[in-house]
Amino acid sequence: MQHLQVRDLSRATEVRIELEMAALLAAEAVKTARYLRRQYTKTHSLRAWKQYTRARNRKKRLVAKALRQGHRRRVQEAIEGGSRGLWRLSKWARNREGAYDQGVTPPLKTPYGLAETMEQKVNILRDVFFPIPPPADLSDITNAEYPEPIELLLIERHEVETVVRDAPVDKAPGEDTIPNSLWHRIIDIPELQTIICNIFNACIQIGYNPQHFQQSVTVVLRKGGEDRDYREPKAYRPVALLNTLGRFLEAIVARRLSYAVEEYRLLPDTHLGGRKGISTDHAVQLLIDKIKHKWGRKHAVVTLVLLDVSGAYDNVAHLRLLHNLRQRRLGWLVP
Repeated sequence: MQHLQVRDLSRATEVRIELEMAALLAAEAVKTARYLRRQYTKTHSLRAWKQYTRARNRKKRLVAKALRQGHRRRVQEAIEGGSRGLWRLSKWARNREGAYDQGVTPPLKTPYGLAETMEQKVNILRDVFFPIPPPADLSDITNAEYPEPIELLLIERHEVETVVRDAPVDKAPGEDTIPNSLWHRIIDIPELQTIICNIFNACIQIGYNPQHFQQSVTVVLRKGGEDRDYREPKAYRPVALLNTLGRFLEAIVARRLSYAVEEYRLLPDTHLGGRKGISTDHAVQLLIDKIKHKWGRKHAVVTLVLLDVSGAYDNVAHLRLLHNLRQRRLGWLVP
């Protein structure tokens, strides 16, 4: 009996040490990733970016492992605690965000009453997520003249392999049900890379995005926040699960756009959103610099105007967007 008790205590000690080591490794990985990100922000070198991405991925793995081990240990302690421990675990599960009731969509409010059936809920959410864009005044772009577009190089095999490797293995597939994990296994085949390159290059050269690439499965998720009323349709957000080939083409085009924006300085320096290596810290620092610069002048007044445009992405005028792309020498994106 004494031997069993000693064995149990030693095992508990081993588990505690494992948890502490996992937490220490995760904390160290977080510090390293933050440091390397600051280094990349200073230098913007390719070497610094690769070091940061490796550290970031390692941080994610170690943090996930530490959380997983901690959760399993808490469950084990609850089981060993008998009925009282199981009661605590049950209470935690009921109060935890993501409990069963979050999987049930309550009746949704509409101008005409409550949407209670599944079909009614789908229709009201569709109207909220995909509204008809309002008419836009496009009279100023009717006879617009555009500069010579930037030369577009053909997509190469290494670009295809990169976007496939960067795609999360466990991401839910689209309507074609082809998971990223399958592409990870077969993308090494040179013939397959060549075929995909030819397809993608043809799509860009003739300005055609195949219907198959655009088909998606839209999943509705709840927005976070304790004070949200989930009877309001706007308390939900859609997630579109595209077919995998369509995702890869979009990823390559996005990379090309990011490169062109920085290489040819297509955006003003004050445009910070959506740019690689730029965070909220840069926006705050820019504001501080502007304010301090004005402080050096007599009778200077600094005014800050913040605008929150509701539904800006959903209500964009596509013709205006294409016009803006042509103006910025990105005409190869416009059919």
